[in-house]
Amino acid sequence: MILPRTIVMQLINKYEDLDISLIIDDSYRSKKRALLNKKIIRKVDFYKFIEETKTSTYTNFIILPYLTLNSLISIPSKRYSISFYNDIKFKKILYMKFTAFTMDNYISVEEVISKTVCDEIIFDLRDNGGGILNACLKMLDLFLPEKEYLKLITKTGTQVITSSSPYRMFSKIYIFLNENTASCSEIFSLALRKYLDNVFLIGEKTTSKDCTQHSIKNKLYGYIFTIEDSKWLVGNESAESLSNYMKIDSGKRSYLNESDYLKQVLLIRNNGYENTLDSSLMC
Repeated sequence: MILPRTIVMQLINKYEDLDISLIIDDSYRSKKRALLNKKIIRKVDFYKFIEETKTSTYTNFIILPYLTLNSLISIPSKRYSISFYNDIKFKKILYMKFTAFTMDNYISVEEVISKTVCDEIIFDLRDNGGGILNACLKMLDLFLPEKEYLKLITKTGTQVITSSSPYRMFSKIYIFLNENTASCSEIFSLALRKYLDNVFLIGEKTTSKDCTQHSIKNKLYGYIFTIEDSKWLVGNESAESLSNYMKIDSGKRSYLNESDYLKQVLLIRNNGYENTLDSSLMC
C-alpha cells in the first residue's frame, strides 16, 4: 500500500523529535533524501528506511496484515479490560493478576482494594508486558506515599514523576515476576520495592526493558509505528536492579509454576526477610 507523502513527513518528524537513540548524521540524511525522492512511497519503503536508520530494538515500523487491519477496524468503541482477575489466597491474601497496564485495569485494582479487608496483597505480573504508562503511574499512586520516584529521560530533558496521596497501606505486598514481565510492570515493581519496606519480588528474572515507547497506529493505512522515546529510572536504578532484589526476596529457587511462587509467599510470611532458605526445606 502507498503512504501519502504528508503522512510520511509526519512520521519522520515524530521519529526525529522523539527517538532518543536516533543518530541524525550524513548517512541518515542521505537515506532520508533517497526515501523522499521516490515518486511513490510504499509502506515497505518506509519500513526499510526505519530498519536502516534506527539503533533501538524498541523502535519499529510494523506493517499490519490485512486480517489484522480488518479486525482493528471492526473493534467497537466501548472500553476494554485486558484479562483482570482477582481472588483470595490462603483465606487472607488478596490476589490480582492482569496482563497489561490499562486504565480499565487501574479502575479494577482501585475498586478491589477499596473493598478488601485483606492486609496483604499479591500482584501477579507474570507475562505482563507493560501497557499505558499513565495507568501504571495512577496505580502506583494507590500504594506510594508522596515522593519523587520516577525519572523519564527524553531528547528534550528529564521529567520527574511524583506520587500523590492518599494511599493504601498493606502489611506485605508480594509481586510475581517472570522473563515476560516488562516495561510498566518493571517500573511498578521496582518503585514499590525501592520505596516501601514491605514489598517482596518473587521470580528469577524479567525482560529488563528500561525504556518507554511512543506508539502511532493507523487503521486506514495498516501500520503501527513504535518509537523509543525515553529511558526510565526509579530513583537512580533501572530495570536491571530488579534481579538483585529478586535474589534477596526469592532465594536460590526455580519458579516453574504458580505453586512455586505461592510456596515462597508462605516462606516469607513465616520468616520475614530471612527468606533465602533452600527449596528442600519446603513442605
